[in-house]
Amino acid sequence: MSKDHTRMNQRAWDAAHKGWFESKSLDKYYAQYARREHDFDDTDLELFGDLTGKDVLQLSCAGDASQAFSLKILGANVTACDFSPVAID
Repeated sequence: MSKDHTRMNQRAWDAAHKGWFESKSLDKYYAQYARREHDFDDTDLELFGDLTGKDVLQLSCAGDASQAFSLKILGANVTACDFSPVAID
């Protein structure tokens, strides 16, 4: 992938995230994860298999990191990252 394509993709994600985070009710997520509920359906779980103790890199975690938290609930050691500074903020 060219550096120009990477920069273009990052600018697009930055623009998309500017109002996204403010539009979310994070209380829903906090309550869900406090109950140790994840975001994945049965098909996802079948494809994942047992994640207990597995190292997982979750790309483009965005503003809520819901998949990263869900993977952790399933027992994975999760590293979440995003190349959009707006999403990370």
